[in-house]
Amino acid sequence: LLPRKILLESAQALLAPPDTPLEPAPVLPLAEALESLQGARRGVIEDDAVYLSRLHVAEVDLGRRLRQRLEQPPRVAPEQFDDDLGGFEKRAKIVLAPQQREAVRAAFRDRVVVITGGPGTGKTTLVRAIVALATRDGRRVGLAAPTGRAAKRLSEAATLHAKTLHRLLEVEPTSGRFQRDEGNPLELDLLLVDEASMIDLPLAASLTAALPAQATLILVGDIDQLPSVGPGQVLGDLIACPHVTVVRLSHIFRQGGGSRIVEGAHRILRGLLPESATSLDEPGADYFFISTSASIVVRAPSGSSREMKK
Repeated sequence: LLPRKILLESAQALLAPPDTPLEPAPVLPLAEALESLQGARRGVIEDDAVYLSRLHVAEVDLGRRLRQRLEQPPRVAPEQFDDDLGGFEKRAKIVLAPQQREAVRAAFRDRVVVITGGPGTGKTTLVRAIVALATRDGRRVGLAAPTGRAAKRLSEAATLHAKTLHRLLEVEPTSGRFQRDEGNPLELDLLLVDEASMIDLPLAASLTAALPAQATLILVGDIDQLPSVGPGQVLGDLIACPHVTVVRLSHIFRQGGGSRIVEGAHRILRGLLPESATSLDEPGADYFFISTSASIVVRAPSGSSREMKK
């Protein structure tokens, strides 16, 4: 997506002499674009914004499917919901914070839920609670993440096998197409996706197309961490949407709230300088700032080098 004026100015600077103005090529009408193949490369102009057709189709399709899911009436939590939640806390020997309890309740009530928070705010514990209560309620639960490493961590946290999104959607290695789609949907009642900040626009569109209309979609992630692999900022846009249930976790749990790394990360997000330890004897001395004015030499593989001041 790019404003038309900026696109033409950038193309002019790259492709043509200053005295030879570029003329925009004919663009594909919106109605025709929505019927075109995903791989189309012609542009679509809407509200003076220029898209690649395949990205425009993905964005319109994603928005339509999310709207349909959000328009469905909320579910009613099981009568024994509070007892089940209390039982989970007792077995896990924890007490969920009010924000966490609201997130669990939203997972049983709403069709689209976003759970976001910085490091150490209890997202992993929350995932365990949602999975435990959903499976106890008889729901078919699926877990996924954008990468294999994230899927492995999710499996370990929830004690339920998680897949990468591409494996969940059954990608064909030769064509790159997904076998799971609207005509062959996933057999799930609830899908929880971790590290959702990495999901790009085309993948999100494919995921929502393959998810049954009655299923719940839960996205867990932190927009201040890893960005999307491809175009689009899906998680950030959903967090900004007033119609989507967003639970923001802010209380720091990790290492009893005493980790300077976690506290430092949250200070940076608030625009503050992190407070580091000056001695190994200090409590929570898990990172340091080391001041230096010495020169260092960076050597390239070719053998050339340059001096850098620190």
